[in-house]
Order: sequence, then structure tokens, then C-alpha cells
Amino acid sequence: TILSLRSQKEKWGSKKFFKSVGSSSASGFLENNFKKNLQNYPEVFQPAGEANAWKYLNSFFEGRGVDYSRHISKPQESRRSCSRLSPYLSWGNISVRQILQYTDENIEKHFNKRPYHNFITRLHWHCHFIQKFEMECRYETANINRAYDTLEWQNDDSLLQAWKNGNTGVPLVDASMRCLHATGWINFRMRAMLLINTALVAILATATPAVAHH
Repeated sequence: TILSLRSQKEKWGSKKFFKSVGSSSASGFLENNFKKNLQNYPEVFQPAGEANAWKYLNSFFEGRGVDYSRHISKPQESRRSCSRLSPYLSWGNISVRQILQYTDENIEKHFNKRPYHNFITRLHWHCHFIQKFEMECRYETANINRAYDTLEWQNDDSLLQAWKNGNTGVPLVDASMRCLHATGWINFRMRAMLLINTALVAILATATPAVAHH
């Protein structure tokens, strides 16, 4: 299927490819806005495709990963020291199994194995939360903690747009959102702050589903 694309960026951007997507047999399969985003894939974003996923994994073990544990939570340093594999995992360009097998084969080459063991731990957490959603589908539409059901939310679109555009007035929140728009990637600490932090949602007084959907 098209949603399990493993092709290179060149194929994504080809007019022939998108013409076939727009054919009657595939009509409505991809939203117009989504197709437009792929056609105009920014050069500053990580290059797409399976080959590039392996390049990032290789470079992580060839040197970038030595500071993984120290820099994982730092917005700037993490851009180099983290694996940067999250988009490739999301698109199915590479699997967790492949990454784990590669790690097992290469971890012995390093005197300091701690950063790579910590990396494996993060992969475990990745699978843990995917399994949570598989087992508890209500997580997508309901509060895990029922106490939050009593909170009252406003559907203030102006506040939601401010959050989306990085104009909330909260410096770290705005910097993270603008960085995401500009580069297509932020580290997991910043993602957690933007997506899960209930304090942020309370500050914005915006309905949780609208924030989660974005």
C-alpha cells in the first residue's frame, strides 16, 4: 500500500507517481493536502526512504551515538547524538527488529556500551506504548486517568492556532513547535512536552482531542 512506502524521496516527488495516486482506482486514498506536502518535501528535512534509514543507523553506531545518554534530553545536542530513526520507524522504512539485530551485531565494537544499551531501552518503551494502544484502544479517545474527565475545556480555535504556530508566549513550547515546522524533527523530551503535557493543554484551555490530533 502507499502508506507503507519504502521508496526514495525521488519517487515520492515524481509527477508520474502522484498521477497514479490520483487515478480513479486510488481516488480519495490520500488527502490532497498530504499529497501536496510530499510533492513539496523540504530539503532541510531528513531524506526519505529505506536507504537513508540505514545510513542514519550506521552513522549512529559509527560515532554519533557515543553521547546519546548525555545529550538525549538537550534540544540542540540531541539533533546529532540521537539516532534520528523515528521518522523511518513511523513510515515503515526500517523495523524495530532490524534495528535491534543491527545493535546486537555492532554493540561489542564499542568500549562504552552504556549509550547503546540506553538506546535499546528506548526501543522497548516505543514498543511498550504501541502495545498499550493495541490493548487499550480507548486511549485514543478517552483519558487514561478518569479524574481528567471532570475538567472543563474550551474550544478556542485562536488558542489552538497559537499553539500550532508557536505563538503561545511560552518560550520553550514556541521554540519547539517552530523547530518542528522548520526542520521536521524535535527530540522526544520536546515531543512529550508538546503532545502529552496536560499542563500545556490547561494553559491553552483547548480541547484535548484537537491538540492530540494535531
